[in-house]
Amino acid sequence: MNRLIVLLLALLATACSTPERLSMSVNMSGYGIETYKDQNIPGRYRAACAYDASAHVSVEELRWKTMLDGIKTAKQDGYDLVTWGGPTPVKLTTKSGYRGGPMTTVKESPGFIYSIQGFKSSDPNHNVKARPPDELITEINRQLVKP
Repeated sequence: MNRLIVLLLALLATACSTPERLSMSVNMSGYGIETYKDQNIPGRYRAACAYDASAHVSVEELRWKTMLDGIKTAKQDGYDLVTWGGPTPVKLTTKSGYRGGPMTTVKESPGFIYSIQGFKSSDPNHNVKARPPDELITEINRQLVKP
């Protein structure tokens, strides 16, 4: 039975859009972090976070974790230099309703988005301010373990 529930949750998570996955995470754990590729700009990623304002979460910690997720994703995709921008404040609005009926707002969750740009060091046109992801990951992990 437990395997079936885990399988159904995994299928549901892969079938949902980024906002739907964030909404599910916010409802289940108080926050959600999701990184996705920008379809229009090669090497560009959006690292998004939404959280339940009434949950006991550290927004500062979520900012670090969100940036970390975006940088790790760019690194996994083969980029050896990155830049970032943000965080930009956003709101995640969860709506529900009946098929064919009116939609009603259930919940608005605050959040933010980082823009992460990956570069290859072999590209002569890479941003001169770009930094190696491993260096940034080490710095962010240091911030996350501070008391």
